[in-house]
Amino acid sequence: MRRILGGIILAKINVSKLGIKKPIEIKLTIKNQDKADEMLIKLLQLSVNADVQSEKKDLKPAEVIAQLEQERTFTKEAFGFLKDVLKLTDKQIEDAKDELDFNELGQFLNYLIGRIKGQSEEQLAESLKEEEKDPKKD
Repeated sequence: MRRILGGIILAKINVSKLGIKKPIEIKLTIKNQDKADEMLIKLLQLSVNADVQSEKKDLKPAEVIAQLEQERTFTKEAFGFLKDVLKLTDKQIEDAKDELDFNELGQFLNYLIGRIKGQSEEQLAESLKEEEKDPKKD
């Protein structure tokens, strides 16, 4: 759901996957859209790098370490993004870390970024259904 307050569009974000019962309203500002774009770029870079690594037969220890470091950095940045955009407390972030696995974090980020970019709950649910019907082909 979206509403307008003083000329600024607000969107209700379902944060139940983070262990928070009540939805959180966020402003759909250029600043938040820019933050969402930055996070989406990082998410896509991580995905591309993971795909490249999974295609390799023999990973060197240094490559494994580099990938783990990239995942840890991404996770820290992702929770920083959630804290900033959703105005979460340190406790809420810690609770979310206890609730989510790595894939769920990625799914929630995709959902949140979609909402910030103006997609409705229905549009996101529909695109998720389409993705499940026709997964990416390699």
